[in-house]
Amino acid sequence: MSHMTVSRALNDHPNVSANVRERVLKLATEAGYVQSASAKSLRGLKSGAVGLLLPNIVNEFYAQFAQAFGDLCAQQRLNLVIHLTGEDEDRERQALTQLRGLHADTAIIVPTVRGHYGLAGPIGSGMRLLFLTRTPSDAPPAAAVEIDDQGAIAQAVSHLANAGHQEIAFIGPTTALSTGRSRHDAFLRAMHAASLATPPERVIAGPPVYGHGRDAVRTLLASQARPTAILCGGVEITRGAIEQLLEANIALGDDLAFVGYGDPTIYSWLCGGVSSIALPIDALARSAFDLATAVSPPPAQRMTHDARLVVRRSSRAINRP
Repeated sequence: MSHMTVSRALNDHPNVSANVRERVLKLATEAGYVQSASAKSLRGLKSGAVGLLLPNIVNEFYAQFAQAFGDLCAQQRLNLVIHLTGEDEDRERQALTQLRGLHADTAIIVPTVRGHYGLAGPIGSGMRLLFLTRTPSDAPPAAAVEIDDQGAIAQAVSHLANAGHQEIAFIGPTTALSTGRSRHDAFLRAMHAASLATPPERVIAGPPVYGHGRDAVRTLLASQARPTAILCGGVEITRGAIEQLLEANIALGDDLAFVGYGDPTIYSWLCGGVSSIALPIDALARSAFDLATAVSPPPAQRMTHDARLVVRRSSRAINRP
């Protein structure tokens, strides 16, 4: 077998038969051969490396997305490299730099509030950038996979209003994030449509983290105008809010109505069932994979999938004396 045939087999050349490719790959594996991503990049070939930058994997949404996306990568023999940024722009920058060093073909990123995505960074190096769920306002054109949750938020407000709630609070991400702005605006529009008041003390924005959910609930429970219902606009925010409510001995669905964001399996039975806005994880993973592996996708293509409201016991009407 010639050197050219071996080289073509190792690089999935279309002129090599499946039987020959299988024989070459088997022998290469037995010999301990590992392809160099740098060498492939110098030859103008794709490295087969894909980066995924997530804030954390404690958040079940990110963990499930990573699993679904990783399964798709494995099916195509792509190397998935996961970095956890902790919502910190310095860790994010370091991760992008390391991915450039690996000659990754694409970096899929949940951007931080103050990230750096200019042409001097990864885009200028030839690594494709794809934003997941959030889109920075100051970033150059890049593909994005997003969630349309405005309809689900409107349904949640309508559901709570129909259950007799007028004092509905919203705990959401900072409006410095695209997701924070859209969820904040969706809540205000839905409240206006229901002819319900939105005093500033009942609309609380902050970082999309567990601690913000806890702090916001403490503030709301201490308020003289305590709400009868809370709607959350973030997965980690929801987790913090629920834990703070339970620590305060607030019975969800009895003492206060609650709708969370994200739908981990525990919500189907916790407190008799927590109403939530469920996210289309598998569809997001498939769209992200398709964009990441496309030969020449449009530079700023957007793919959007709808969230949906799941109604359970926690958002029922409250019996008042």
